[in-house]
Amino acid sequence: MQPEETITVEDAVQVLAMVGDLSMGLPPDHSIRTARLAARLAEENGDGADACTSTRLVALLRWSGSTATAAGFAHLLGDDVLGRHAMVTRTLSGHSALTFANVLPLAQMQCEVAGDIAVLLGLPGGVENSLRHLFGSHHRGDMQDVLFAPNIPRAVFYVRLAGDLEVLAPAHGTDGALRLIGERAGVKYPATLVQRLSPHAQDWLAMLDEPSCAADYPGHDRRVPLSIVADVIELKLPWLTGYSRRVAALARRGASLAGMLALEESPLVRAALLHGIGKVAVPNLVWERPGKLDAAWSSFSRDHYWSEDVHYSANARSRRRWNLGSRLLLSNTDSDFISGCINRWRRAQQEYRV
Repeated sequence: MQPEETITVEDAVQVLAMVGDLSMGLPPDHSIRTARLAARLAEENGDGADACTSTRLVALLRWSGSTATAAGFAHLLGDDVLGRHAMVTRTLSGHSALTFANVLPLAQMQCEVAGDIAVLLGLPGGVENSLRHLFGSHHRGDMQDVLFAPNIPRAVFYVRLAGDLEVLAPAHGTDGALRLIGERAGVKYPATLVQRLSPHAQDWLAMLDEPSCAADYPGHDRRVPLSIVADVIELKLPWLTGYSRRVAALARRGASLAGMLALEESPLVRAALLHGIGKVAVPNLVWERPGKLDAAWSSFSRDHYWSEDVHYSANARSRRRWNLGSRLLLSNTDSDFISGCINRWRRAQQEYRV
């Protein structure tokens, strides 16, 4: 049996953070910035280092379940990527089809998937519990839970507030963001927490390049299957399920037949597991269009899918491995066998739009 490709828990969290951001139409560092804001808010509210760490993890995985709701939001908004961006930045048209009744089930699903991801990564129960409560409780029939209720972790409110500030400030300016936040004070998050944030908002936004708490929680360097990340990516489209695993198996078999060393084979397989990461930034309406894509849509999907601007935080040695695998998959090589495989694979992608 071939060894399974793995990734550290912390690297998996950071990759999944980026997947969630792109799926929501947000910049790929949105969750990282939100995590830093949320951790500062926890510290300002008097919570200790443990709370800072758990709040950071909740913020990073906040949108990790968003691939699972892409189809639902595509049905409601047409474009699941730009539509959700407009939704969270409060720039959505007043004629939107969104209602409390049709959004709540999607919010609940997103929470449950994020909580399940935390379980798969072996994260603390408090992180899982917070993720499952992020967008409200169906028991109350309301997406905004009672303020600091005993059953609602404090991290939920830190992340809600920090996330709103980070996403609203670029769209409305800091003052505009605080005004919009103030409209939900006492509803979405405690008014006292908003009061603690307001005097620091501008300074904290300016300091977002500085990490607020270390990523050295217990188990951060434990290794988990890389296929977890691939599976989360493929929740976006039901017919994608297992696709990257199959591509990885084919890549491993091809590398073996080509006589590649294990050192060369591993990055190829790892890249195969992650090669679909750009799909989440392309709306479902592109992938589900009948027939072959026309030139405009083909260019749009290629620009997003193969963009080299999409990065994720991992250690330097990991990045070198990813880059090697990416070059093997995405560029011509001196090996006629590998080049032939890549050409056939690309033709299949163009034909089936995957």
